[in-house]
Order: sequence, then structure tokens, then C-alpha cells
Amino acid sequence: MQIKAGKQVIQVSNPDKILYPDDKITKLQVIQYYEKIANLMLPYLKDRPLTMHRFPDGISKEGFFQKEVPEYFPPWIEKIKLDNKTGGDTTYLLCQNKETLLYITEQACITPHIWLAKYDKPNHPDKIVFDLDPATPEDFESVRQTALLIKETLDKLELNTFIMTTGSKGVHVIIPIEREHTFEQTRLFAQKIAKNIAKNNPDKITVEQRKEKRKNRLFIDTTRNAYAQTSVAPYSLRAKKTAPIATPITWKDLENKNLNAKTYNINNIFQHLQNTPNPWKNITQQTNTLKQALNKIL
Repeated sequence: MQIKAGKQVIQVSNPDKILYPDDKITKLQVIQYYEKIANLMLPYLKDRPLTMHRFPDGISKEGFFQKEVPEYFPPWIEKIKLDNKTGGDTTYLLCQNKETLLYITEQACITPHIWLAKYDKPNHPDKIVFDLDPATPEDFESVRQTALLIKETLDKLELNTFIMTTGSKGVHVIIPIEREHTFEQTRLFAQKIAKNIAKNNPDKITVEQRKEKRKNRLFIDTTRNAYAQTSVAPYSLRAKKTAPIATPITWKDLENKNLNAKTYNINNIFQHLQNTPNPWKNITQQTNTLKQALNKIL
């Protein structure tokens, strides 16, 4: 079958192929989801090098991450060649429009992951991400409390913050920033914030990367704040039962005791969006100048 998108016609092979076996969600349904969410999602993808998390045999089989754009991808898809940290380079995909988003979905990319920087200034991020990873998927209360502790700290530094459920276990707390600092600076800043919070809550929160050292504590992960690292894109489907979605929310939403990382999914997301304005609508107008906060923290 074919789907018209922008100036392109996307050839969809095996549209009835089941990608989510437990939920009987087909490849076509996944494509239709991205087709419908595209206008809301694309501003968060534009100009960012993208890594595809592909599941050609459905989510019951192990997927794979793909950074390099395959040679068979059509020439109308935009690409950018960037240096690797360890030498050489990689040609990344840029998802600039709906047709590209639908094409990579047709290629069984269920979850796009994006850089924290745009391709024209790849060493200068425009956001900082705190990824909150609870000891168990069921423990969203620790996620809620830790996110509020991070917000309290960042409020004192007069920094605007945003939040998103990941569709997996926790949330991402986001600081949008001007592109005037390097990853080294933003990573050190994030690490310092996380270490201070963990130090003040040693029984509940940790920054230990090794799981055996976490001892049933929530892990504040700041490792995404580095060159060529990625985070899940807003409104991405996750390769998990119920097809949960990484969903931007408001800080007030976090007060809802029924909320968890997988609250929003392919079956309820559009009803949610009808009732709730996009909480990240003005994120680009609320970027922070980090200089004063850096001076206070580092």
C-alpha cells in the first residue's frame, strides 16, 4: 500500500504485520500514529541528528539501534555527516518533515532518539536532561519526589524547567538552554546538581551507574549530556506492552497520583491532547542563559 506525505509517496510493505504482539498493534497502526502526531512532534526533531531504534520483527524480538543512514534510503531524506568522538565519522539522518518520519517508521523505527544538540553546533547543546530511573518500574512515587527535588533546586537557580514521562520507567527533567556552553560544561553542571541531591537523600537517591551499587535507590542519570548521546524524542512510541508514549506533561500533572511513566499510550494519547494544551509549546521561548547558574554550581 501507499501513503502520501508531503511531496513523497511512502511505500508500506506488510502493513498488517504485528509489531506489538500482546496488543495486536500492526505496522500500519504505528505509521498512522506517527502520521497523526507528526505536526506536534516534528519541531522537537528538526535539525537534530537522529538514531533509529528499529524492530523489524516486532517488539517481542530484540531490536537494534542504527546511527548510520543506510545507503538504500531515498535521496530526498536529509542527512548530516558528523565526527565521532573516537575518530571517523557517521552520517546521521535529520527528520525534518512528515515524509521522513513516516519513512523511518515504515522501516520499523518504533522509537526515534535524538541528540541534545542541533547539527549546526553539535558540541553546544540546547538542553540538559536528567533521566530518572527508579529501582523498580512500579516505584513511580520515587520518580515524582525526585523530580520535584530537582525542580526545587533549579527554581532556586531561576531556571525554567520542563518534564516528560518517558514511556518506560521514569521521567526526563529538561532545562532548555542557550547554545553557548559545551557538553563538558553542561554535563558537569548536571552531575553536580544530581550529586548534591543524592548526597542529601542517600537512602533514596543515587548517582551510581553500576546497578549493583544502587541498592534499591532511584538513579539520576546525567550521562546523556554528552556529545553524540541521545534521549528519546517527545511523543515517541516505546517498544513495550500497551505501546506507551514519551509524553510532555506539566509540573501540575506530576501531582496526579494516578500518573506513571506509561500513563499515555497509542490508545489514549489523542484524547489526552484534546483535553490538555501542549505543555512544551513555548519551550523555545523559555531557554535559559546558564552562565550565572554555572558560576553558582561549579
